[in-house]
Amino acid sequence: MYPQTRDDFINEGISPNNCAGSAGYYDRHVLGRSMVFFIRRASQPEKPFFTTEIGMDAGRIKQLYGFSDCSAPKDVRVFTEGFVRAVMRWRGAERMAG
Repeated sequence: MYPQTRDDFINEGISPNNCAGSAGYYDRHVLGRSMVFFIRRASQPEKPFFTTEIGMDAGRIKQLYGFSDCSAPKDVRVFTEGFVRAVMRWRGAERMAG
């Protein structure tokens, strides 16, 4: 899930009790320094599962945490790494086209 408003960030920080609701994440996201995505289970798309911050300069996972800042299990990390590669390919293609 791609957050679009400041409220999206605030709600994401409240529900799983993590720091995604702080202003710094929103600011970096809006400025394009980082991209933040809310990872959901397909069976529960409205329920927070994990939150990731991707550094757009190097295309790397800066943070990947779940409820109360717990670390991600291997399957979530593998999914997120694949997602980051796809985002960076899309970003590269967009730059080439534009």
